[in-house]
Amino acid sequence: MIDETLRNLALLSMEHSYSPYSKKQVGAAIRLSNGKIYTGCNIENSSFGGTVCAERVAVWKAVSEEGPAIEITEVAVATDADPPSSRSASSSGFNKSR
Repeated sequence: MIDETLRNLALLSMEHSYSPYSKKQVGAAIRLSNGKIYTGCNIENSSFGGTVCAERVAVWKAVSEEGPAIEITEVAVATDADPPSSRSASSSGFNKSR
């Protein structure tokens, strides 16, 4: 079951999405083992390789403030895409490495 706090924060984070190409807003919220929560949104670039997913932004924010030894305990992702799609392969691999 998804934690309501994380769900709501992921939904709110969608509002900050920069997605002029896909037109699909994505927001994410992660909770760390210390209880802190970090959020992120997708940020697109005309160069596809420069596009960053919401989950990565949330993790990068956490690492930049907490250091590389973070432990993620929960993740919530929200999107306005219909139907919602699964995470990209790069996001899945990145999240597994954390």
